Amino acid sequence: MENFCLDCNTLLRGRVDKKFCDDQCRSNYNNKLKGKDQALVKEIDQILKRNRKILEAKNPTGKTKVKRSTLADKGFNFNYHT
Repeated sequence: MENFCLDCNTLLRGRVDKKFCDDQCRSNYNNKLKGKDQALVKEIDQILKRNRKILEAKNPTGKTKVKRSTLADKGFNFNYHT
């Protein structure tokens, strides 16, 4: 059974369970995976920060009732909340 590097797809020699041809390919592969996760987390974090800013502006004391339509008009994203 021939194995190929997960990053550059070159033929691997050596151990049967080897996944990368060298440390650079291993690092590149893991950075690509990590980058996708970080982009998603960054996007969600921005949405949550915007929602928090809207809530703080419309509800400074933390005990005021705010209509859903008012929040929606300001751009509140109801799909993301904590």
